[in-house]
Amino acid sequence: MEKAVDQDDSMERGEIGKEVSETNGDVIESTNEKLPIWQVWRQRLTPKNNNEEFIRRPSIVRKLEVDHVGYPRLATVLISDEDLMLYRRFTYLQSRLLLHKQDELRVLEVELDQMDKFDKANNPLLLMSREFDDAQAGERKELLTRIETKFNEYSNLLIKARDLTAFACPRDRDYRTMRTFFDKGRPIRESECYIYHEEDILTLNGRASAWLDGAVEYLLQALPTRLVQFFFSNSALVEKSDAVETGIALYSRPSIVRFKAGIIITMILAHFAGPVYLLWYMARKKQTNSTTTISVAILLTFTCTFSVVLSQFTRVKRHELLASAAAYCAVLVVFIGNAKDS
Repeated sequence: MEKAVDQDDSMERGEIGKEVSETNGDVIESTNEKLPIWQVWRQRLTPKNNNEEFIRRPSIVRKLEVDHVGYPRLATVLISDEDLMLYRRFTYLQSRLLLHKQDELRVLEVELDQMDKFDKANNPLLLMSREFDDAQAGERKELLTRIETKFNEYSNLLIKARDLTAFACPRDRDYRTMRTFFDKGRPIRESECYIYHEEDILTLNGRASAWLDGAVEYLLQALPTRLVQFFFSNSALVEKSDAVETGIALYSRPSIVRFKAGIIITMILAHFAGPVYLLWYMARKKQTNSTTTISVAILLTFTCTFSVVLSQFTRVKRHELLASAAAYCAVLVVFIGNAKDS
């Protein structure tokens, strides 16, 4: 009992024990002697496991150390966030290889046509029986084998090129983040900095984004680092990368998703409560041409703003946007009719 009280007192002072973990032969000692106050309160507010007989082992985290250099540092940055997994597509090399294999097939095609013309004029039976042709000469069989090999190589290249083309281009903010890291951090030699081939970069996390996604990320960058870490980060992300030292801030994706969902829900509720109250207020007044005009203006205005919210805050498709706007407008029209009747 006294031990538990002492531990609570130490947490209030920000003094907790030491944890030692081993990764890849390197011993990482996590010392919590002077934790930031926001981490202390996060640990205190986190529900604890009632089964105290099991001791939770610390997670193994590959940290982005400031003293790491070269490709180890670059690789750690790339795996720190799914949005930062940017690599080259090598479109030019794809085109050169495809053109080379294509022309090799063209040469073999011409050679096959010449062989067919020669046999047509001298021995047509070779063209009429594959078995007879193989038994007599076998040159055509050898040529077709070479054509098959080249064609398989060409078709494999086509499939690989198509698969690479399916990868999406990175979002502008993700590319700017990595480009800034290359500009300031200089992890590798300048001649090997592939990020500067802007038109040849692909991302492994090709997800669609809305205007709200960029606005939230810009807001997180503008707010103080400690405040953002309290609401949108966790101890594992803080341990992986210190935004103050490395210049790379990592945020908890579920926290950001919940924050954006709260904004969207608030906007949708406002677009239902606002026009309903205004239209109800106009319906209570004496009906004249001016009140009817104002009601129609309220209806059109909120329908337009509702469409803008859906298009900018969500990843809604065009036909879904039109259907949602029509349904929203229909609900308001029905409400106007019922309000006037009552």
